[in-house]
Amino acid sequence: VSVGDEGFSKLHIKYVLPIGGGVNGAAASLARKKNAINWNPLESGVTTLSLTPFNKYRELEALDYLPDEARGFEFASNWDNRDSANNTSEGGQTNLRFTRGLESNDDPSWFMWEFEQSAFMSLGSNAWFENQVVAANFYIADTPSWNSVDDENQQYHRPPTFAGISLGGFDRLRGYNSQQFTGRSAVNYALEYRMTPRWQPLQNLPVFNLYDVPWWQWALLIEAGNVTDEFTLDDLHKDMKTSYGVSVRFEVEDIVIRSDFVSGGDESQFWVMVNQPF
Repeated sequence: VSVGDEGFSKLHIKYVLPIGGGVNGAAASLARKKNAINWNPLESGVTTLSLTPFNKYRELEALDYLPDEARGFEFASNWDNRDSANNTSEGGQTNLRFTRGLESNDDPSWFMWEFEQSAFMSLGSNAWFENQVVAANFYIADTPSWNSVDDENQQYHRPPTFAGISLGGFDRLRGYNSQQFTGRSAVNYALEYRMTPRWQPLQNLPVFNLYDVPWWQWALLIEAGNVTDEFTLDDLHKDMKTSYGVSVRFEVEDIVIRSDFVSGGDESQFWVMVNQPF
């Protein structure tokens, strides 16, 4: 336990490829999807390439010997093939990201990659629910430079824990503290059953009636994940941590607000955050 300071700065540079939903330009690609979803990126979804220079720091008074700065850049390819970013019923999203950490304060450079795939399937409506959706997400990551040693100072090419691969927090393995598990590699599976009730009382409540609240959503969720220092399927799937919980979400003026109550191991977490977890 330590007193400390942390922060970050990033610059996002994104290019929309002129295929699929991006054929008419970047601005047009932000509009709601009108065409039918299919799994051909040349015809459906928006494909983007992005470059993100970053600088992160975390200074801990009781642990001042740890690396306290990470700077470098991320390069990512994303194919967003969802029918809606806020309330997805069908389609999916594919993201591949490479991160290069540069030398900083005599700490060596490092390299890691992350892959994430989500998929959504609508189960239709009934007398109670306007829509029911099964949402699935798969995440895997590795740090190939983990066991490489710098010849000059005999240090491993590993990122600081606050900039490397981790699980725990409001997006992955939500039953545990933020970045509770860190290491070389990670895998995480998430499954949600999302229900949009026909009964929508929020629009008539005080404060809510001042804004546009078109829908609210209930969700049941379960996750399984693991972080290891070896990138093998056996290690990644050995003694996996699990989380399960419930969530209530609603859209306010095109912004999704979600509250998740999730249990993991012997503890529970309550998260209030913006945007869907995937």
